[in-house]
Amino acid sequence: MMIYHPCRDEITAEGEFVPGEAYGILKALALQAGVRMYSLAELYGSSIRKGISPFRDNSHPNAAGQKLLSELMLEIFETDDLPSQWEMRTGPQADAVKE
Repeated sequence: MMIYHPCRDEITAEGEFVPGEAYGILKALALQAGVRMYSLAELYGSSIRKGISPFRDNSHPNAAGQKLLSELMLEIFETDDLPSQWEMRTGPQADAVKE
């Protein structure tokens, strides 16, 4: 699993996501590796549209951004079919992780 955290300059003042070069590269790498990729772009954009900046500076989230990140992580862990640590160590994917 990968969570993409957009930089401030990738979210317009209107809350629209304008992906930078890194987004495309990371998305391609995730696809190639078979890793699920999530993005905070929509949540950050929604926050900005409400007048709440999720950024401390251009690349670091403030308390509001950290809250959005934690909410997304909780949602992923509760709803997605992610293997547990035990399954990663003992299941069929354990061999793939070791390689």
